[in-house]
Amino acid sequence: MASETRADQFGRKLKAARDKRGLTQEELGKLSGFSVSYIYRLENGNREPRLSTIADLAKALKLDPTDLIKGIR
Repeated sequence: MASETRADQFGRKLKAARDKRGLTQEELGKLSGFSVSYIYRLENGNREPRLSTIADLAKALKLDPTDLIKGIR
């Protein structure tokens, strides 16, 4: 079994945070300024986000950016 990548871990955390806020990928995209397809790729571990992206997503989710990266190895 392949180990989980940082992108996979981030995607799982992002999806959990989005679900906790009750947002769809489209709603998060509108709030953060990213396309739905980019949110989808992030959540599925297909993209590893830049620091500025993490900050924008955290702001849209009303979180501290560290909440999205805490525990990622």
